[in-house]
Amino acid sequence: MRIVLYSFVFSFFLMLSGCPASNPTCTDDTGCTEPQICCKTGTYKETPTCVEKAKCNTCGEGVTQCLDRNECGSNQVCTNGCCAAYPNVGKDCKKDTDCGDDGECIPDGAGFKCNICVISCKSNSDCSSDTVCEEKCCRVPACQSDANCKEANKPKCDAETAKCVACLADADCPTRQACRDKQCRQVQCREDKDCTDSQKPVCDAYVCKPPIICKTDADCAQRNPGTDLTRCDAAANENRGECRKGLCATCVNDDDCGTGTDFCVGKDKGLKDGPRCLTACESTNDCPQNFFCSSDKVTGFKVCYPQTDFCADPCIGVSCKPGEEICVEGTCKKIPQACDSCAEHKDCNVGASTANQCVDYSGTKFCGKSCNTAADCPTPKPGQEYDCLSIGASKQCILSKGSCQ
Repeated sequence: MRIVLYSFVFSFFLMLSGCPASNPTCTDDTGCTEPQICCKTGTYKETPTCVEKAKCNTCGEGVTQCLDRNECGSNQVCTNGCCAAYPNVGKDCKKDTDCGDDGECIPDGAGFKCNICVISCKSNSDCSSDTVCEEKCCRVPACQSDANCKEANKPKCDAETAKCVACLADADCPTRQACRDKQCRQVQCREDKDCTDSQKPVCDAYVCKPPIICKTDADCAQRNPGTDLTRCDAAANENRGECRKGLCATCVNDDDCGTGTDFCVGKDKGLKDGPRCLTACESTNDCPQNFFCSSDKVTGFKVCYPQTDFCADPCIGVSCKPGEEICVEGTCKKIPQACDSCAEHKDCNVGASTANQCVDYSGTKFCGKSCNTAADCPTPKPGQEYDCLSIGASKQCILSKGSCQ
């Protein structure tokens, strides 16, 4: 009897002394006896326990321990018992599950981005009537069809995101509204009939604009049957296009002809029937079918000539002496040599470098030849010698001995 009594007294004494026999559960430090604290360990626990402070697995200085996200800051989540920044903010997503726990996929500009869950939960009772608790977050329930979308302003089910949205196509929106970023937005027009200004009758990208005249040559041929206006300059008129004369059509100036690389080439360039529209080229690959690139520059550029009588390359069929003559605009002309007489620089440049100059020999003009050293000069005739001399801004082969006569 005495032994039982002593055992009861000892147990009662332990209770009075506050020394715990085990680690009791707690909600905060007041539920523990010093030197113990209510420890929310680094390993997630629904129910913390009283342990000595030194043995409590804290999250580190300045980091809050937690049981769920509600105990953390507005931009934090509860991960392994510690509050941490939500790692998926700004990540592209299509559905909520792409964002992991504590995140949700929400509209952001033209797409969807992950953001932190606005309302965390443990069950549906923590959420509003139009949301459910999924992955500890109150979310709009996924939809499989339009029938699942009950909100009047979000009647369409987006199969890509499984969310109800305002629209998926322009037809889902009222008149003069268009579906932009899956929301109905006010626009100037959706169809041409919405444009009442006679000067701007075309609806282009939801804006009323002047009519498109052409985008291709085929547009011009259809628009102007039986005329020469078959060439489309699509960049003209603020990209609305302009139909101009096609290749080989008669012209007065360059503006009459197609695009910015089409030019009005006249009789002075060997075209027997007067000025015609031609287009520039570097090689035959740049020319339309049945056209080919001229062998020489016509007016500072090569042009595409067709094989037709009225607009043919004037040098077709013309045979000139190899090395001595060259066909220029339908006529064989002598290739100028150093010492040939001249009136101006261009007389020395037929079929040769434009750097050759017409130089003055004591009142008499003769062609020089562009050079860097005397080795670049022609083989002199008996009694002659050439030297490479500076003439103005260039160097020319000039006779240093003998005469051009």
